[in-house]
Order: sequence, then structure tokens, then C-alpha cells
Amino acid sequence: MVTAGQYEALQEALAERGGVLLADAVGHRRAHELPGRLGRFHDLTPPTGVARMAPGENAPDGERLARLARGLSDGGFVVKDFVKSRKHERLEACYAADLDALGRVGLMTY
Repeated sequence: MVTAGQYEALQEALAERGGVLLADAVGHRRAHELPGRLGRFHDLTPPTGVARMAPGENAPDGERLARLARGLSDGGFVVKDFVKSRKHERLEACYAADLDALGRVGLMTY
């Protein structure tokens, strides 16, 4: 999996050699990262909240997640970063059964 920045660098390197990607860097970012997909697939996506963060900012704490999730669901929540779920840590870091459990979600920064 390549980051949006790496994909953009690939596009530029190919353009210097006369090549063109089938999907440009803007389209890749829109399809690859959650905020970009939400606009296009809103009707097919469960109720979703996005915690926008500045580069280098620490992952949101449980209180911020609970504020963001309030009103989205009566039941459980799945916590994801933009492109990958934390499914390998599902019980500890990905799934929260209720708003109070969001405070115990062990988020990590990348």
C-alpha cells in the first residue's frame, strides 16, 4: 500500500518520462482515504464521524472520540484510521461496545 504522497511522487516521476497513470493522484487520494470516500459513498456508508488532525498530532483520546460518536449509533463503534482498520487488535483497539468504551480504545499514531 502506498501513501497519497508516494502515489503523487510516482505520478510526477512517470510524467517526466511521458507516462500517465490511469487514476491520478487526486483520484487515488479520494478513493483511498476515508474522508474522500465519504462524499462519494455516503449513502452506502454507516453513520461516520471523522476526527480531522494536523500532521504529527496525537491520536484523539477517548473523550474526543465519544463526542464525535455521540448520536451516530445506539450500539458499537469501529475505530479506524484513514485507510486501515485496527482489526489485528479488534478487541483492544478497534471495536467499542458503547460511548464509555471509546475511552478505553487504545489508539496508536503512525
